[in-house]
Amino acid sequence: EANISSIEDLNFGYPTNGASEAIFMQLTHLNSKGKRLVVFKEEYEGYSMFAKNINMPLFFVDRDNVEWSLINPINDVFFISQPSSIDGNIWNGFDNFMQSTQDKGISVYIDLAYVGLFEHEAIKLNYKNIDGIFFSLSKIFGVYYHRIGGCFLREENPLLWPMLWFKNLNSI
Repeated sequence: EANISSIEDLNFGYPTNGASEAIFMQLTHLNSKGKRLVVFKEEYEGYSMFAKNINMPLFFVDRDNVEWSLINPINDVFFISQPSSIDGNIWNGFDNFMQSTQDKGISVYIDLAYVGLFEHEAIKLNYKNIDGIFFSLSKIFGVYYHRIGGCFLREENPLLWPMLWFKNLNSI
């Protein structure tokens, strides 16, 4: 369960073939706007592999010791998973991290692909600097090859427009 009190600020929603399709399309869109991807070391490898394949600038940071002076709030965007793909657990430092990024005006995208796979507390998602949330229903319902997912974004992404018409109806 996610506690999203600011969902009304994420005005653009798109059904996709799993979370990874939405993540790739959003990274491609952000790259076209000159953004640099910032990820934690050992975070979901899809983020960095997508970035490398589209020649997006990529910067790795230590999750437990972020060097904030190396992060540029204008050009940098964080992609993180919660529950964390680093260890498969809820990251207890999430709220402190989110508060720090919000205070510094740094954009964050949250990957909730593993929500629902185990029992956990609600994840607080009402931070003003969350610019996107990705989710996967394929994992939760155990239908991995029936790709079901999507995203909610603060700003429109034209690369995701076709998904509004060409969604996977057999999976949905």
